[in-house]
Amino acid sequence: MQFKPDLTAKTLSGMRSMSVGLLTDDRDGRFSFPIMAGLTEALADRGVLVFMSVIDGDGKAAKASVEAFLNRRVDGLVIAGSRTDLVQSLDLSGIGIPVAYAVAGAPPNSCQICPDNRHGARLAVDWLKSQGRQRILHVTGPEHHLETKTRLAGYCDIVGSVAPPLFGDWSEAWGRAAMLELRKSGRSFDAVFCGNDQIARGVLEGLHDAGVAVPNDVAVVGFENWEVLAESARPPLTSVDLGLKAIGRRVGAVVLEPALQANVEGPELLPCSLVVRQSCGGADESQSTAGDRSD
Repeated sequence: MQFKPDLTAKTLSGMRSMSVGLLTDDRDGRFSFPIMAGLTEALADRGVLVFMSVIDGDGKAAKASVEAFLNRRVDGLVIAGSRTDLVQSLDLSGIGIPVAYAVAGAPPNSCQICPDNRHGARLAVDWLKSQGRQRILHVTGPEHHLETKTRLAGYCDIVGSVAPPLFGDWSEAWGRAAMLELRKSGRSFDAVFCGNDQIARGVLEGLHDAGVAVPNDVAVVGFENWEVLAESARPPLTSVDLGLKAIGRRVGAVVLEPALQANVEGPELLPCSLVVRQSCGGADESQSTAGDRSD
């Protein structure tokens, strides 16, 4: 009969706004947009809207955004960080609504959903080994970052600690510089597993400048599967996908359900997958693999 419930009346009678706030410091949307898509997908059937506020990592702006969400009586709050730890600038204890964290640092005993970076690193290095690569180097970001540590742990799970990693920053410039450093050192390698796609893009450029053929001489794998960068690389870059939309869906499933939140003992880690392209060989055999996870 084409009946549609009056959401305004439902909101007033249930003392709910039928909305959730998403606070992020990811200004370019690289992480937050897929999370937003998954979150919206999970909540749309329940008539719940998602409002997003983007800040510059500034503590004062973060607090103002939280206050604005609370003034609009959102039913829950999701914090989605990129690499800046929003938790340092926020005290969300006692705000009176559920809070969940997606790909972000979180206080103890919080609801936190993250990609299993260690699992993703194992997928990448396993694939390289399956392609016959034996001397796999790891070029990655700042040594103190959590992402660096967990991805390094996955790498070491497969290759051990025989090849010390090269630490730098999360940039193409560092990837190029790392290749120059390796050429000067004379270290022998037939594959490079990179801490993120920007580093991998720089590694590809550095190898190209040195006349090294990819993947014939050296295979390269990145991390995070930033599609606009990975697909335009020369050659297209194999990369570990973080499954951000699935993380958004999972957060949407638990953020308004206290009983489900209680079962999320932080962090809950969701598996990554490997998107195989031409930079490491074997692209015709498999375009994507989730692999097994043995924790």
